[in-house]
Amino acid sequence: METYSVAMLFLGLIFDIILLLFTVLSVLLFYSLLMISVETKTFEFGVMRMVGLSKTGIINVVFIQAFMYVLPSIILAFVTSVPALFFLYKIIFTGDSIEHQSPMPSDLAIAQGLLVGILIPILSAILPIKVALSKDLNDSLDTSRSKTKANMIEVLDPNNASQVTYILFGALTTTYGTCVYYFLPLALISFNWAMILKIFFGILIGLLMGLTLLAFNVQRLLEICLSHIILFCDLKCFGNLQLRGIKKMVMMNLEAHRIRN
Repeated sequence: METYSVAMLFLGLIFDIILLLFTVLSVLLFYSLLMISVETKTFEFGVMRMVGLSKTGIINVVFIQAFMYVLPSIILAFVTSVPALFFLYKIIFTGDSIEHQSPMPSDLAIAQGLLVGILIPILSAILPIKVALSKDLNDSLDTSRSKTKANMIEVLDPNNASQVTYILFGALTTTYGTCVYYFLPLALISFNWAMILKIFFGILIGLLMGLTLLAFNVQRLLEICLSHIILFCDLKCFGNLQLRGIKKMVMMNLEAHRIRN
């Protein structure tokens, strides 16, 4: 019985990891779609703002578009979940044990599904809304120039600098380290497998966040190295002068799209 409980906890951990990965991938996918939509509709947003559309109206437009991406998947997921659960329960539970199991989704499972379905469009629409609101009206209506800016200059006033981000990040990492330092030995001593698996899941998430921050810091270095390696192979096909021009053009494009990348 204890082995069965540990197996179910480990299976639940695997499903939590899969749910988190699919949630992050969905947020990135919808973010990309919304960002492309916002950039292609820059002129339309400019016209709507010129005729009186407020910032709240732009936020509503982006949110509605984000929820329209998610709404069909939510409906399809709840419709197909019941037959899928019936099929899985027939495979897992055999004999008389299936009569004591209910393949219908519980209230908690329905609430979690709705919460994830609502959270994904909200998270994916934050940055596109910020981009849509940051567009200047004159630049939005100007169709003769590219909307991509090669250089971005940000002037920071030390007196007005906000420390909220640093405080929140410091508090979050401190809490994370304290929980691992205290609860992991406690779970090992008390043989609390549920807590051990949850801590293991938290460590995996922390490792993923650390690798993401590392990737952000080495992104520019990797872009430069890869551009030199790839373009070095084309030295025989292009002249030396033309190759320098291609390298310069590639580096300028990478720099212009650095924030988006």
